[in-house]
Amino acid sequence: LLATKGQLHWNEVNTNVVAADEGLARAEDFVARALALDPDLALAIYVRGLVAGSRGRLEDALPDLYRAQALAPNDANMLAEVIRFSNVAGLRHHGGFVDRLRSIDPLTHVTFLCASSYHWVNGNWAETASAGRRAIELAPAPSMLHAIAGWQIATAGFRDEAVAIVR
Repeated sequence: LLATKGQLHWNEVNTNVVAADEGLARAEDFVARALALDPDLALAIYVRGLVAGSRGRLEDALPDLYRAQALAPNDANMLAEVIRFSNVAGLRHHGGFVDRLRSIDPLTHVTFLCASSYHWVNGNWAETASAGRRAIELAPAPSMLHAIAGWQIATAGFRDEAVAIVR
């Protein structure tokens, strides 16, 4: 319960509902309390990693995110954040996580946005465009996902298609 409360506070920051300073401090407090009770609680380790990543401390975030994912290998949300923060950190050899996410959560738009982002940072343009298109197909409604996928598709060389997506 404590780790879940921490995640809810992080979600408020991640969705710009609450200011980062306030929400991350609350998330961190709940996570510390959860880890005091169980230092191997995957969700608490995961949220601690999210908080560190949100504060720009990738060197602290990635070990926690990778450890949490190892403790809960079938958690699609954890995999998505491992991929996202690995991309942000400039890592290039985490395609196994992308494959794993596709295998356990093949019908979610976020899965394919993670795949398109991974391929984008690696310069695999055909895969970038294909995964970006699939993310858009699966997205429930126009959102920021369309802008990100459209930008990636443009970078992959399909500018006219990207303009249509963003419109």
